[in-house]
Amino acid sequence: MDYVSWEDPVMQEEIFGPVFPVISYTDYDEMLRKIIDGEKPLAAYLFTKNEEEKDKFLSFVSFGGDASMIL
Repeated sequence: MDYVSWEDPVMQEEIFGPVFPVISYTDYDEMLRKIIDGEKPLAAYLFTKNEEEKDKFLSFVSFGGDASMIL
């Protein structure tokens, strides 16, 4: 699912099935705060080539999966 915002209904409940909402961001720190302030996600996927962003994500975001999900 593209063009998803934090306020969309799909982001308010636990997600099952082959649904993969993608949220774009321009402010990395703001995006991290939104994730940290919410409930712990079962899985998290970060698509970045920036090692600093990757390390910061792994340091601050707690999720049910393992670090291999960070791409």
